[in-house]
Amino acid sequence: MRDIYYVNVGCANVYSEPSYRSEIETQTLLWESVKVEAEQEDFLRIYTEDEYAGWISRSQIVPSTSTSNQYKIVTQSLSAIYSEPSVKSELIREVTALGRLLVDEVKSGWVRVILPDGEEGWIQEHAFTPLPQLTRQNLIDFARGFLGVSYLWGGKTPKGFDCSGLVQFLFAMFKIPLKRNASMQFEKGKFVSENPEDGQMGDLMFFEENGKITHVGICLGNSRLLHARGFVRVNSLSTHHPDFSERLKNEFVAIRTYF
Repeated sequence: MRDIYYVNVGCANVYSEPSYRSEIETQTLLWESVKVEAEQEDFLRIYTEDEYAGWISRSQIVPSTSTSNQYKIVTQSLSAIYSEPSVKSELIREVTALGRLLVDEVKSGWVRVILPDGEEGWIQEHAFTPLPQLTRQNLIDFARGFLGVSYLWGGKTPKGFDCSGLVQFLFAMFKIPLKRNASMQFEKGKFVSENPEDGQMGDLMFFEENGKITHVGICLGNSRLLHARGFVRVNSLSTHHPDFSERLKNEFVAIRTYF
């Protein structure tokens, strides 16, 4: 059994076990494809596009007969899909940034879209506002817009991030695919330095516990990083800065980059 299904909600949790009480491993977004491997009661065991395995509620994914690939990527943090081109009409879905939508028609600032289950709806056109070209500065400017967002284990959307989910999300918004967890991101990144002072804006800073890579953040330069721990915040590895974190300094391993 390796059927292809599509995520039919704005954001669906992927669990470690076929139970809502189990740990959230990661999340999948609207119109992402998943490969179904097995089923157990209300859950299906799936593989995600970024090669994570877990269990998802069968009520949140559907098979699709659509053969179109005219997807547009949502860039606004959180948007609504309505039954009609009016904010006064019925809300039929929410969609987060990086969610995909199959576009059917554009009309007076609204876009008609098709959902995986075939339902049609309308979303405001500004949900697809293009991002600037990828540069180190543009990446950091964009990342700062998520300061204060709550930490969520397994989260990879503006509704809540874990550390690697934040990093993956930010690069994906600029069309740079990264692996899902910190250790994978560490393995694939190009080595820069083991000195935190050598990092440039947009490089990744990695940290370990008990010999394993467990945390990652985006370097801001000058030994500072933006990362998700408790919430999305800025800390420094330099004792000269007011946002110095002794824990991060002690756990720091290396800087790697995808630039």
